[in-house]
Amino acid sequence: MTPAERAEQLPESSKTVPVVARVKGFAMASVALGAELSVKTLSGRTLSGTLVDLEPVHTHSFGRPQPLLLAIGGFLREELRS
Repeated sequence: MTPAERAEQLPESSKTVPVVARVKGFAMASVALGAELSVKTLSGRTLSGTLVDLEPVHTHSFGRPQPLLLAIGGFLREELRS
């Protein structure tokens, strides 16, 4: 979805970038990289898009652990027990 197709009420930082879905599944036909392709997912959905990788991997990160968030989990568990 292009930025022009995004909802008006989104924050500016969100509506200025396109929506991209990365999908794993089984190709319904043999095509070259960059071509349009239909994919059947393990859940049975059929989706169409542009083939950009043959064997995609997750390359994202959630950043470094935040000490405050690590500590608060144990604190909250104790509070819930009492």
